[in-house]
Amino acid sequence: MINAKNLKSVCETKKYKNILLSFLKEADKLPKSDGSLITQFLREHIQFGVLREMSGICKKSDGFGFYAQIWSDDHDPPHFHIADDDNIHLKKQRILLTDNEPQKVEDIIMYKNNIITNSLKHKVIKWANSMDKIAHVSNWTLAKAIWDRRI
Repeated sequence: MINAKNLKSVCETKKYKNILLSFLKEADKLPKSDGSLITQFLREHIQFGVLREMSGICKKSDGFGFYAQIWSDDHDPPHFHIADDDNIHLKKQRILLTDNEPQKVEDIIMYKNNIITNSLKHKVIKWANSMDKIAHVSNWTLAKAIWDRRI
């Protein structure tokens, strides 16, 4: 069970620490059954990354057919999380951010033997080489810049 004492070890994202602490303090004041439900809700959302900061570098609505995100408190080497179905699988499939945009399927390097289909790799190549409408750089270059600015 999460409480204010062990919250720091569960969620290190600075932006949410005070918000979560205040929620947990309030949960402690509620009748036991209500407080337990709120605490359980917060624990599950922290565990599954919902309350961690992330940068959505690609949404399905962008027209490439997949989701991609960079977590603010993620570990090296530089990578992003990807899924073509729903956000729940974003923790499992990771692609390394290499120096250059991938030009062919073989250029996409998966992290720790993660596997995605060649069809999804082709979508990633198309996305990686497309220009961001606001930054006027490739999406791959922008993703590397986002990685460098994470917490």
